[in-house]
Amino acid sequence: MSLISLVGVPSPRFYATLNIIRALTQLTLGEHIFIACNSFSALQSAFPSPQEREGRAVILASDYPNLEMLDTFARVNAPLAICVEDFRAIAHFSVVSRDFDGVSAARFASMALVNIEPLLISPPRLSLIVDSSDINLAGFIQNLAALYRLPTNADTLEQVFAYIGMEGVGDYRLRDYLIKAITFPSHARETLDRRNPLDNELIDFLAPQYDNLIGRHRLRQLEWPAFALTRPETPDHLVGGPTDLTGPARFLCYGPYFALPSGDWKVEVEFEVADCLSENVIGIDIFAGRIIAAVKAKLPAYGAFACDLWFTIDDPSRAVEVRMQLMTGAIEGEIAIRRLLFTRRTPDFGEANS
Repeated sequence: MSLISLVGVPSPRFYATLNIIRALTQLTLGEHIFIACNSFSALQSAFPSPQEREGRAVILASDYPNLEMLDTFARVNAPLAICVEDFRAIAHFSVVSRDFDGVSAARFASMALVNIEPLLISPPRLSLIVDSSDINLAGFIQNLAALYRLPTNADTLEQVFAYIGMEGVGDYRLRDYLIKAITFPSHARETLDRRNPLDNELIDFLAPQYDNLIGRHRLRQLEWPAFALTRPETPDHLVGGPTDLTGPARFLCYGPYFALPSGDWKVEVEFEVADCLSENVIGIDIFAGRIIAAVKAKLPAYGAFACDLWFTIDDPSRAVEVRMQLMTGAIEGEIAIRRLLFTRRTPDFGEANS
C-alpha cells in the first residue's frame, strides 16, 4: 500500500501543496483515497480496511495535528511532507476563511505552529519541509515525486501542470499556483481592514516570537501581552488598564488561551498595585485543562512586583491560561498585570539547530 502523508498548518501554502500532491498521485498511481485527520481516534475511524482500499494509494493530510497524531506519523515512518507558514499568514487566513476575530486568530495560529514544533525541530529522515512559497514550482513537484517515490516519466511534469490548471511548464513559483488555486472570500480585504487595531497589535506582537519555529529553532522564550487577558465581566474585550479591586472575592482576569509546546516552563508575572490599604490577598494560577501551578500573596499598598510560577506542559493541544483572582473582598485598590514572560527550561526532544 502507498501511504502519502502531508502534515502542517491550516494555511494557503498547505492547501496548495495538498492539491499538487493529489494531482501527482492521481496521474502516477490513479484513483486514490483521501483522508483528512488531526487525531488518532479520527484516523482509526476513517482509515479503510485492505478490502476497502482495493490496492489504492492513501493520501493522509493533517493541518492541525495533536500530539498523538504526530506520534502516529513517527511510528508509520512513511515519507512525509511538512508544510509550515508564518504566524501572520495563518492568523489572517483564519480571519477571512473562518470568520475569526483577531484574538481567536492569534490563539489559532499559536496552536497551529506549536502543534508541529517536534517535526520542525527533529524532522523524520524521509521528509521534505515546505517553508517558502518562493520556490520553483517544477522543482517542487519533482521533489515531491522523489519524496513519495512516485513512478514518474518524461511527461509527468507537463501532465501535472495541466492538471492543476497552469499554462505550460513555465518558470512559475509555488506562490503563482497558490494565488490561482486558493479562493478567498470576496469580502476578505474588507474583513481584514475592519479589524480592531488592538487585534492587529496582538498578532504583530506574537508573530516574530512564534515564527522562530520556521527557522527550526524551538521556542525558548515567549512574552504574551498583558492586554490579551480578559475580564469575567467583559469576556469579549481585551483587558485595558488597571482593574478596580473593590467588591467581593472573584476572578479578576484570565486567558489569553495561547499555546505552549511540551516541556518545563517558568512564567514571570509582573504586576502593579495602588491604594491597597487593606489586607487584600490575590491568587495567581496557570490553568491548562487543570491547575498546574498556583501562588497566593498579600498585596502591598503600592508598587510594582513580580512572581514566578513553574509548571510542565504535557499536552500542548490545551490552551494555557494565566488567571488572577481576588481571594478576599476588597473596599479599595487597583491592580494591573504588566507583563507575562514565559521561559522554557529543557526540551523533551532532539534539536536540529542550536
